[in-house]
Amino acid sequence: MSRPRRSLITGATGGMGLACARRLGAAGDSLILVDLGQAQLDALRAELAGDAISAQGLVCDVASPDQLAKLAAVVGDGGGVDVIVNFAGLSPTMADWRRIMDVNYVGTARLLDALEPQVRPGGVAVCIGSNSSYLLEGIPAVSEVLRDALAPDLLDRLAVLDEVEEWSPALAYALSKRGVRELVSRLAAPWGQRGARVVSLSPGITDTPMGRQEYEHQPAMHEMAKLTPAGRDGTPDDIAAVVEFLCSPEGAYISGSDVLVDGGQTAALGALHR
Repeated sequence: MSRPRRSLITGATGGMGLACARRLGAAGDSLILVDLGQAQLDALRAELAGDAISAQGLVCDVASPDQLAKLAAVVGDGGGVDVIVNFAGLSPTMADWRRIMDVNYVGTARLLDALEPQVRPGGVAVCIGSNSSYLLEGIPAVSEVLRDALAPDLLDRLAVLDEVEEWSPALAYALSKRGVRELVSRLAAPWGQRGARVVSLSPGITDTPMGRQEYEHQPAMHEMAKLTPAGRDGTPDDIAAVVEFLCSPEGAYISGSDVLVDGGQTAALGALHR
């Protein structure tokens, strides 16, 4: 009898993480749920148990190399992992620019670096970006610094770039998510040599607690939402459905690229500026 697929979801207690856990759990995956707080993880596991889905809960801050090393050891002791979905992240109203960059971009790079040796052949990592990363021009000097994702002085080097007049949380958020897209592109070849894939998924405005918090503090988001061709905000299950596809045999030829899941919003906003 074949072993169950083992799936690890970070940022699991957010809306997208829960929707993804439900889909992968219902498909029979053995779930490892990762987040910052034990109480939240326990509540999530209890909620999933109501759907007859069991899961292991592990506390870890993806921005902490020490905690990631412990997470990797636990995953390795369990026989490795087939699927990694990284929802861990901070939005512009949640932290300053350094913390946002450290969690969203550097944390993603550290997570992939720590867990790559534990990924079984045929495995896949799905990293969460954002359509905001498409809504600004790239800054080559920033991309060059971000190429060295695990450099201990990365944030200090970003802070003194002449090409960035002022680092704000919103700018750091968009550039951190652009960095995730570029990271996935760079990692496709080495992961492919191990028989694994790495992809990113960029949601648009999505109805989650984090998304609603941004709505409250950023009035411009209301105008952006009105331009979405789909005529509505995304739902956590919209995102989870695409994650499920990317992790399935049907998505097995997709690696090193980003998938926009934004109801056409990025395309509509781009058309306004052409």
